Amino acid sequence: MKSNAKPVSSLITIGALATITLLNGCSLLSGKADVKEGADIDNPIAAIQKIATLAGEAESWTKELEDLEPVDPLPFQDLIAVLPEPPTDWEADDATGSINSMGEFSLSEAGRSYRNGDKRIKLTVMDWAHNQAMYLPFMMAAQFSQDSTEGYNKGIEIDGAPGREEFTYASNKGNLQVLHGKRFHISIDGNGIEPEELRDWLAKVEMKELPQSK
Repeated sequence: MKSNAKPVSSLITIGALATITLLNGCSLLSGKADVKEGADIDNPIAAIQKIATLAGEAESWTKELEDLEPVDPLPFQDLIAVLPEPPTDWEADDATGSINSMGEFSLSEAGRSYRNGDKRIKLTVMDWAHNQAMYLPFMMAAQFSQDSTEGYNKGIEIDGAPGREEFTYASNKGNLQVLHGKRFHISIDGNGIEPEELRDWLAKVEMKELPQSK
């Protein structure tokens, strides 16, 4: 698949600066998965060093996508199938799904909402179908982190998959996003939860049922 993206140098300048600007006052909890954190933007040396390496990394990410075979997005029914059933003491709405086209690009998505008392979880799975315009900015955002007394907003890597995890302590709201297999974007929004519950819900997604990028 050939790239129509802007030159890598432009992507780095815009993407890196936008990423740092958007990371606001938002501690990654240890878990059983292999987790790595992005560079701390509150550490100027670490942030500058990371920006300096982004050009080479973005070239590598671009090459990865160019080497991937073009694919059509999975039917949303297949994505619904990987969404978990409600755990004990939880209730869930019926899952929903759709497929959307924008010019030559299409993506599919499925989602389901869960509740237990005051706790709320919204889980969404999207098939990005190897779209470089969505992949590169997400990869850049996964490279930087920030932690504060109010919460955290961190780029992470979980078992090799890039992502972002954020949480606000005062409101007990959080979000976890992971890009699985360079293709499937999994997003978990939580309200009234504890931070570790985001990881717990990610583990419930049947990711082994999703095709792997070759």
